[in-house]
Amino acid sequence: MVEIRPAVALALDLAFGPAGGNFPASPEGDPNGLFEAAHTMVLAARIAARWPREALVEGLGPETASGFALARRRTGAAELQAEAVVEHIARLGAELALPLLFLKGAALVLEGLILPGSRGLGDVDVLTQEGRQQELQDRLKAEGCYEPQDLPCGEHQLQVLGHPLGLAVEVHLCLRGVRRFGQDSATFADLDGPDLTHPAAGLPGDARVPGGDLLLAHAVVHGLAQHGLNPKGYPMLRFVADIVDLDLAGAVESGAFERWMPWIERDVSRREVEALGSMCRRLVEGDGAAGIWAGSDDAALMLRHLVLGAVDAQYRASLRIRSLASALPSRGRGATLLRTVWGATVLTRGQVEALYGKPSSSWGYWGYRLYRPFDLIGRTFRFGAAAIKGRWR
Repeated sequence: MVEIRPAVALALDLAFGPAGGNFPASPEGDPNGLFEAAHTMVLAARIAARWPREALVEGLGPETASGFALARRRTGAAELQAEAVVEHIARLGAELALPLLFLKGAALVLEGLILPGSRGLGDVDVLTQEGRQQELQDRLKAEGCYEPQDLPCGEHQLQVLGHPLGLAVEVHLCLRGVRRFGQDSATFADLDGPDLTHPAAGLPGDARVPGGDLLLAHAVVHGLAQHGLNPKGYPMLRFVADIVDLDLAGAVESGAFERWMPWIERDVSRREVEALGSMCRRLVEGDGAAGIWAGSDDAALMLRHLVLGAVDAQYRASLRIRSLASALPSRGRGATLLRTVWGATVLTRGQVEALYGKPSSSWGYWGYRLYRPFDLIGRTFRFGAAAIKGRWR
């Protein structure tokens, strides 16, 4: 079994365990190592939000404490920028008499469910009525500050729009992986009810946020099924922070998760949800990440998967083959797999630049497109070898 590094274990304890007492000494007297571990796991801002500045200075020294404080300021600025974008989108929705449901990180910020400055936001996700998503997309583009990105559309969302503040805006067609009725992911109409959503305070028009059950169900399926085997899109320890803040542990312990478990059980097993709940409860109660890690139960397996997915490049590579085989469908799995393969092979100009850098001429784009199938074959062998090696580990 891979051992957990002391700096990683301490960063987890500081991010999720009891806070407010004496700040522990950094392992091996290396405060920078602790900061690097926290930064890699996207937990530096959360730690700074949970611990007083004086405790950080006393335990880590002024230089490292300043690094944590800067991480929180940057994250807080991103939260404020996201709120401004959300308010603008809500105002446009009101002009169109269009109901909007803000999702994921935007909903957590709007609901005040996270400590200010503790959670980064890279995008704003919004769901609206079937047949009117393109109307909202067109209205956003007409504003001039929402630029279409040269990236392929997903089966669950329209083309990503970029905002000058550095945020992406995604107009969703469905709530991917949350299946209230049958096998299809839920549309706005499937979620249109006071027991599932409620008005977003302070926003104009018919702007809403998901209720607690819907937030938890979506977070779990988004974190485990959509990105659990491909962690880049939803950092794994940000996922843990979200479900800790949403009190998944309490929902599992009380049995309240039974209300929403049927919505996601096509893609996430009950055993996985219970393992997540147990892991979160033990982290919050102060059992210590190192102690949980060393166990052989499901909570230990879940913690090792989530942490290695964040800090170990070889482990992430070992997941890539399985992530393709386990592509989370909004509707049919075969169509999803075909769309995934096509999108990975036939590249847009934006994908070429993201993957390989901007070519020096227009011919360079075609060169990379011709090279792409051979690159994928090579990656397949490398990821397969990493998966085999990862099993031995």
